[in-house]
Amino acid sequence: MVTAAQRVALVAQTLDWFVEGLRAEGFDQGFDAMIARTNGFDWLAVERAWLENAAAAATLGG
Repeated sequence: MVTAAQRVALVAQTLDWFVEGLRAEGFDQGFDAMIARTNGFDWLAVERAWLENAAAAATLGG
């Protein structure tokens, strides 16, 4: 089970993951580290800012 803040962080992280995966280095496969990163979030304002930045990067092509 995750909090609402963690869910927003997961969405933002997924957007970043897809945008970064399109680069020459490819997709990061360190899923345990990714999960650990989002588990620490508990303040919705921080996650919303991350999501806004990730969406902007995805819209503008990174």
